[in-house]
Amino acid sequence: MSGEMLRDELEAVRKGRGVQEPQIRARIGPQLRWLSRIRSDTPHGSARRALTEVLARAADDLPVELRLAAKVMFAVDDRYVHRFLRQRYEALAEQWNCDFRTVQRRCDEALSLIVERLQDYDVPASGPPDESD
Repeated sequence: MSGEMLRDELEAVRKGRGVQEPQIRARIGPQLRWLSRIRSDTPHGSARRALTEVLARAADDLPVELRLAAKVMFAVDDRYVHRFLRQRYEALAEQWNCDFRTVQRRCDEALSLIVERLQDYDVPASGPPDESD
């Protein structure tokens, strides 16, 4: 599993509404589909739940600050479901009473650690759920 490709896929997911994107399947790349066991015919709601579960599991053992940064980044925390990533970062900067750039750095740190963790996941032996994607 390519760390660079996985990072690109995660960066695509965090944009806009994050996992709250109405057409979320379109944002989920092949590596995240594989890790989340999402098929091309998986309904958007089920895909959202599966992806959110994988992201939450990867962030679970991060330090508290980075765990929150990850939740904000991907819009999995109900307090941070703003339409744009920048708005989520600004809200977190206000909560932490820090600069916007500090939040960006913490989110980038969280993203790097999540990529590491996802690369180490045991993927089901049956392979990708839908190799035609």
